[in-house]
Amino acid sequence: MNNKSTHPQNIVTPSPPSHSRFGEPGPRSPAGCYNRPQVKDPLVGPLAAIASGILVSRFVPFHSSELFAAIGAFLLLSMVALWRDSDR
Repeated sequence: MNNKSTHPQNIVTPSPPSHSRFGEPGPRSPAGCYNRPQVKDPLVGPLAAIASGILVSRFVPFHSSELFAAIGAFLLLSMVALWRDSDR
């Protein structure tokens, strides 16, 4: 008779997850700034921003020079953010 499956040394217990399914930190996660509850619909905000941008563009004329300046500013900000994060 083989009793390997009931022997206490052969029983594998799963480790607790680092985050629960509700977005709360688990026992092994750091208690940083990411310990807030999960949002029900996380894409509603970006969808509203895109929709409002489309509506504004219908009524307010934008010149290409204004758009290129804004794109350049965002590219510059993203490069600074990447450069600052590379030091860490």
